[in-house]
Amino acid sequence: MVALNTRGYAAPTSQVPLSAAPEKYDLDMTPAAFRSWKWSMDCWLLLCKWPWQKAVHHVRLLCAPHLQRALDARFTFDQWSARTQQEALDTIGNLVLRSSSQAVQWAEFFSVSQG
Repeated sequence: MVALNTRGYAAPTSQVPLSAAPEKYDLDMTPAAFRSWKWSMDCWLLLCKWPWQKAVHHVRLLCAPHLQRALDARFTFDQWSARTQQEALDTIGNLVLRSSSQAVQWAEFFSVSQG
């Protein structure tokens, strides 16, 4: 095997390429799209065989920038790093899939005041 590497040939790796990662999660996705994205993330992270400490950061990186900023506002780096992969995905789900009626959303809208 060493002889192959010295001639410029690399042994095949079992690592899943980063290009195979699911698309970035965006806040505009429907609940059904989120469930599909979450399943894709679970499968992709399982195939990559990363330790959970590394996987949790890839979960964050596969979120749209405005969602990353929302996570950054709620968690420090150490708090996010301490989460498991499943906790990270559940946190994102709780953040973006708030269940509320249209009446509650209108009430929140009209209760906001400019400072």
